[in-house]
Amino acid sequence: MSLKEIAKAPKPRNQVEDTKSVIRWLRTNARKLGIDPQRIVATGTSGGGDLALLSYLNTAFEDPQDDRSVSHRPNALVLYCPAFDGINIWFVKTESLLQKTKADAPSFVALLPKFVKDITSEYATPLDHRADLIQLAAKLGTEKGLDESEVKRFQQILNMFNQRDWQLLHPAEDALKMSAFRILTKEPLPPTLIMFGKRDHLYEHQKAFVERARSLGQKFKLKIYAGGGHSFMIQPAFMKPSTREVETFLRSIDYIDQE
Repeated sequence: MSLKEIAKAPKPRNQVEDTKSVIRWLRTNARKLGIDPQRIVATGTSGGGDLALLSYLNTAFEDPQDDRSVSHRPNALVLYCPAFDGINIWFVKTESLLQKTKADAPSFVALLPKFVKDITSEYATPLDHRADLIQLAAKLGTEKGLDESEVKRFQQILNMFNQRDWQLLHPAEDALKMSAFRILTKEPLPPTLIMFGKRDHLYEHQKAFVERARSLGQKFKLKIYAGGGHSFMIQPAFMKPSTREVETFLRSIDYIDQE
């Protein structure tokens, strides 16, 4: 996919808009669907868990066709191994890029504006696909007579930009408005269950969000599964226990019948 095609592609912000639109649609059509419009639970796994939370928290992105008189906020949340803070998971901090370049490939420090946009911003936005940037490093290295080993070290640094060109698809300014860690306030969350595994590769981000939420006085049910990795709930050892956890939570808020 070319850069122009990426620029035209749907953005993650559209996913937030769509999630909020779905909740509004459910609430508007609750009578037809035979559901209680005041008992809508948003749930999801990983990025979907983050979207479920953002359907409640996010106020920055709205589908212009939505009826905003209808609340987009779910009445409860069940979040499985959520990717709470996408910008710190997927984006490269400019300071980290600069430090790494200075240490391992100093000849490329002055050349960084050819690789990233605005090296004074908090997060580094690549100017092209990672593979193309790696080729550019080789070309500039040859033109400027740089040591081949230094060129290779800089090419390794460029691997900080992930293979999916996430920074090209997802502008940093959007990501900051979708960072649950940053946009969470003291306004109470709805009844919320958060579950993740201690072996999840996102564990540090998940733990940081929990600590941030608690520092703001937020109340929620938290279950951390020892030995559980990402998407732990589909693994045989955790499937039944996590399902029981959700059932217990929903009964505790009177969303399903008591046993």
